[in-house]
Amino acid sequence: VRNINILRRVNGEWSEPYAVNDDNWIISGCPVNGPKLAEKDEKLAIAWFSAPDGDSQINVAFSNDLGKTFSNPIRVDGGKPQGRVDLQWIDEKTIIATWLEANEENSSIVYRKIGTDGSNFEINTIETLGGGRGIGYPQMEIVGNHILFLWTNPIEKTHIQSKLVINNHASL
Repeated sequence: VRNINILRRVNGEWSEPYAVNDDNWIISGCPVNGPKLAEKDEKLAIAWFSAPDGDSQINVAFSNDLGKTFSNPIRVDGGKPQGRVDLQWIDEKTIIATWLEANEENSSIVYRKIGTDGSNFEINTIETLGGGRGIGYPQMEIVGNHILFLWTNPIEKTHIQSKLVINNHASL
């Protein structure tokens, strides 16, 4: 069973691990999709890929107490996620999550704004690429009021591609 677990270090001592959510994803092997955790002003956001009962999904949860507890998961994907999540806070109430979403024969790097109140905004496509693992793990960074996305070119694996989304976060 694969659940995403948290360990906390409090007063110099490590806590026992505990699940962010009981996904109960049964998988034979080790998935390549790990979680992403981001902190802002003592708030945490976590994004992860899971596939309980064969239903692939990208979930996000929030914590207002540095990870003691988490909100119920919010499913944020478009229906055919492949995972490889990244996550950044854009203000005290909003994150941007990115992941790979499958379509007919390709994979797309997509992102979505998610509010701590559970609100999901439109899914936006950054780039549509060929399928396969050559895409690697797309990354994003907040640069001023913009978002910089970076990924590996699946054909020329030694090349990194990028795209800058130029916009104020309020309108992303």
